[in-house]
Amino acid sequence: MKKVSVNDLKVGMFVHEICGSWMDHPFWKTSFMLESHKDLLTLQKSNIREVWIDPAKGRDVSQVNASHQNLAESSEVLVEMEAEEISSTPSVPRKATFFDELDRARRIHVRSRGVVNSLLAECRMGLPPNLEEAEGLVEEISNSVLRNSDALVSLLHHKPRSSYPYLHAVSVSALMVALAKQMDFDASMLRRAGLAGLLLDAGMALIPPEIVHKQGQLTDEEFATIKTHALLGRDLLFRSGVTDELVLDVCLHHHERADGLGYPDQLHGEMISVHAAMGAICDVYDAVTSERTYHKGWAPNYAIRKMADWQKGQFDRTAFHAFVRSVGLYPSGTLVRLKSGRLGTVIEQNDRSLLSPVVKVIFSIKQNARIEPVLVDLGKTDDSILGAEDPKKWALEDMAV
Repeated sequence: MKKVSVNDLKVGMFVHEICGSWMDHPFWKTSFMLESHKDLLTLQKSNIREVWIDPAKGRDVSQVNASHQNLAESSEVLVEMEAEEISSTPSVPRKATFFDELDRARRIHVRSRGVVNSLLAECRMGLPPNLEEAEGLVEEISNSVLRNSDALVSLLHHKPRSSYPYLHAVSVSALMVALAKQMDFDASMLRRAGLAGLLLDAGMALIPPEIVHKQGQLTDEEFATIKTHALLGRDLLFRSGVTDELVLDVCLHHHERADGLGYPDQLHGEMISVHAAMGAICDVYDAVTSERTYHKGWAPNYAIRKMADWQKGQFDRTAFHAFVRSVGLYPSGTLVRLKSGRLGTVIEQNDRSLLSPVVKVIFSIKQNARIEPVLVDLGKTDDSILGAEDPKKWALEDMAV
């Protein structure tokens, strides 16, 4: 048994005894599995300051991801309240199952390399990018996302560092389409949003590669150079014949922030268009979850939590909530611990509840060994997610779809 502060409690811990009078807390029993964020918040807001936990029946303090502990208590509460609100709103239904769409998504994944690499090469040489090819690729991306967004997005999450420039463009395009679908945009707007995502970083091709790929901290002068990519990209697209104001606006303003501290025009609040706000969210999410020479990619669910923490000053709240509904509180590819004592990879979101996705179970914690994979729809069982886990801790880094 271990006595811990209520501020150190996490979902998945077994509360053996509550230290204090029964009048100081609203629970009718003092020994129970802490299964929901709602109960966790209730306990933390009560007059109880400490509890005894039983690590043999639930998570231990040492099993809590250190990066999650670094979140301030106030932001933890904010994030959980946001999660409760977001998960209560249903997502847009999928038209195909994950595995039905997976083969088509793989073909798009392979084809996108040649198309986007050609676009980037043309931009580097100052030539107008082939917009017809770009629009054709966006059409394929849009159709795949409309059928089932999890398939393509999960494939694009697993990208080698060397592939970041071109796969970032494809990922942001797919995320933009998924977000636009969640926000109920029409078919034409979906494809315009997808093209904006594909081209939003076109200006990076004009930045010296020694600055773009620098592993150490950028100097003030180098960062100032990086920030010119938004204007350079917008001008390049305009000279290439792009006249769609939505695409040009996203390219120019996807680094603006709600608090006015972004660039290049220091726009704030409602001065930032909804499309540029969408671009900012999709661009940041893919960037922070990707492995790069100077950045270790975050787990998808941790990225969502951190972005929720930043939301007030950086992102549009309505667009961010729609984004979370489109990718999930535990996005596809997240390794999760289940109440049943197993680990699994999130495969597909549940349209009715973001807390009950389809999971491919691959590991037994009790046996400390991999098991025969089995798909579990958490919306149809008594099992549930206790939290996310680090794949490296369990030697499960190779768990790609």
